Amino acid sequence: MPGQQQTLQLIRQITSDGLVTFAELTTLASFLNENREARKNWPGSALFEVLKDILQDGRIDPCELDGLNLILEGIEIICAGNIEGGEAKSAKPASAPEEPKSAIVDEPSGEVDRQDADSSVIIDVPVAKDLILPELVASEITRRHDGACLTDYTCDCEDWRKVRKHLSANSPGRACKCIVSALADEIADSDKVKTRFGEVFTEVIRVANSSGRGLEAVETWKFVELGNKKLVISKGKTAWCNLYATGFEGVMEKFSYNRGYKRWGFGAFPKDQDLIKGFFDTGFKQIFGAENS
Repeated sequence: MPGQQQTLQLIRQITSDGLVTFAELTTLASFLNENREARKNWPGSALFEVLKDILQDGRIDPCELDGLNLILEGIEIICAGNIEGGEAKSAKPASAPEEPKSAIVDEPSGEVDRQDADSSVIIDVPVAKDLILPELVASEITRRHDGACLTDYTCDCEDWRKVRKHLSANSPGRACKCIVSALADEIADSDKVKTRFGEVFTEVIRVANSSGRGLEAVETWKFVELGNKKLVISKGKTAWCNLYATGFEGVMEKFSYNRGYKRWGFGAFPKDQDLIKGFFDTGFKQIFGAENS
């Protein structure tokens, strides 16, 4: 059901940073308005009516954005928990090798739910450090990038000005889609810039650029070495975390994990999900602290 798959993928992108912006609301509304098949199938069928109610008075209040965010997170939890919602069936892991990515299929009877696999893995304290945007100088920049400045990671786009400007100078969360696109170009052009970012962060930029989005607009980013696994985790003020890790195809992909529900977003999980889930369940506080978020 391609229309449904596209809707779920868009929802996953929108909820990745724990908030819904005006631009994201209009993107979702335009998508459903232009895609009849997506509009006819859950969750598009439900969201279309919600968006009509929000937009009918010609103005959007912050509380309406917050309400839409809760609805989208609820849809994600339904999908992650293998619960039927409207016409939708449970989603197989988006990166599992035996099915196309993000395929929506019925669960075979008698199959063990891999999301519920035993995650009581005993792990050592993982090696972790803050992930920051490296300082670049003008002489290292090979191209002119309209709007985006890579020497101080600023941009004149609305997303950067309204959402990311307040973040600290070298926080990866400052990288809107314009900055991500510019960085991807510079990494491709310059071995020096690529070396500055390193192999893992370079892959994070590739993943974000391939989706046409910026990095999550949150302050806290960590590079974590879990055994021989190299991960990048971004954490905002909700129970959702975003994880960049190796998928089943052997390359880095982006995943989401809800620490409250102990579920992967949309049922998509990384290759070493038991080990990583064990870290989220037992070792997360060692790295990120015990704050209630």
